[in-house]
Parts: sequence; structure tokens; C-alpha cells
Amino acid sequence: MLLLVLLVGIVLIILGVRERVTNAAPAPAPTASTSQSEEPVKIPDEARTSIWRSTQKASGELDIATQSLPSTVTTEKTNGFSVEVETSLEMDPNKAARAIHKILNDERGWAGYGKNGFSLVGTDLPDLRVVIAAPDTVDKLCGADVTKGLDNCQTGDTVVINSDRWFYMVPNFNNLDEYRAWAINHQVGKWLGQKVGYCNDDGQLAPVMVDQATKLGECLPNAWPKLVD
Repeated sequence: MLLLVLLVGIVLIILGVRERVTNAAPAPAPTASTSQSEEPVKIPDEARTSIWRSTQKASGELDIATQSLPSTVTTEKTNGFSVEVETSLEMDPNKAARAIHKILNDERGWAGYGKNGFSLVGTDLPDLRVVIAAPDTVDKLCGADVTKGLDNCQTGDTVVINSDRWFYMVPNFNNLDEYRAWAINHQVGKWLGQKVGYCNDDGQLAPVMVDQATKLGECLPNAWPKLVD
């Protein structure tokens, strides 16, 4: 009799466990990784009022865009450029490269003057390198006394874009795409030999070679070298 009672008890325990397992919420389905997304996070309030520095880590390793795209503007000369992004930024280098190619081939850009066009050359030897890197890496490439963990720069045949600027821009701009266009056009302008400009006309669009991050004054932000009606 005692043995029968024990057997019944064991059966009830097993059934109870099965019922709890059956009624448990199903495990969530795995989601696709977003680690390669190049979409910027929400811009912090601090970045709306000051040139902000994040806690972005630097891996010191660069991932090159493999995609190639021809120049879309007829010019006297075509400059091949490559795009590299620091791996710790978790960006898609090809997506960044397409965005930069679009900027450099805009009719309002340097190519619009008919002299210098730009083709994305993938892993081939470029005339110009564009690097998007974490602040610490930017400082190493250009000198901390120059970029101070905050700025973009141009050194030799390399344009270096600070990742904080690529993602969070500067307060003088209200549109991230416009800021990115200015950052690329301004630094590439230096590479082309353009001198840093100044803006003395209040309320007018600033020349692209003005340091619009810190010296915009009463002028209006402008991302483009050539104004097209």
C-alpha cells in the first residue's frame, strides 16, 4: 500500500513539472544583429549645445570598404578614394563609403567645378584615403594638439573624420546629413589645396572652407563649395 502511494506521488510530481514547462512563456526568437548598422544613435542633449565627446573606445584597427563606384561627374581629373572605418565603431564601411561618394559627386561639391572628380576604388590604391575613427585614433593620426579629441582633420593624403562628429555633428548644424557633407567637403578642400576661409557677411551662407564648427559667427551654415540655383 505504501509503495502504491509513493508511485502515485511521483506520477503527480512529474505531471506537474510537465505542465509548468508547457505553460511557460516561449523563449524569444533570436533577432538579427544590428552591430553593423551605421545609423547614428539619438543625439544627446549635450551635443546640441557643445562640441561633445563620447566615451567611444578605439580599437586601433580599420576596416576598408570593398565596394567600387565610378565618378558620376565629367571632370578634368578623377581622384580615386578609399574609405576606412575603425572596427570599434561597428559601422558598415561600404554604407559609409556610398554616403561619402554621394557627397563628393554632388554638383554642389568640388566636382561641380569640372576639375576634380572622385571615384570610390575599394581596396585598390587610392589617391585619397577617408578614415572615420574614434577620437583617440584621430588624435594619434593628426596630433592631439590639433584635434583635441573633438575635431576632424586632414594630414597628407588622408582625411580623418572624428566618429563623434560623424554621429553627433556640432551645434551650429541642425541636420546631420548637411553636417557630414560639410565635414567631408571642408577636409577634402584642404587636400585639394583650398585655404581656410572666413565669413564676414552676417546672415549669409558661410563659405565651405570656413571652420563652421567653431568660427561660424553670425553667418549661416553651408555644406557645399558651389552654390547651385
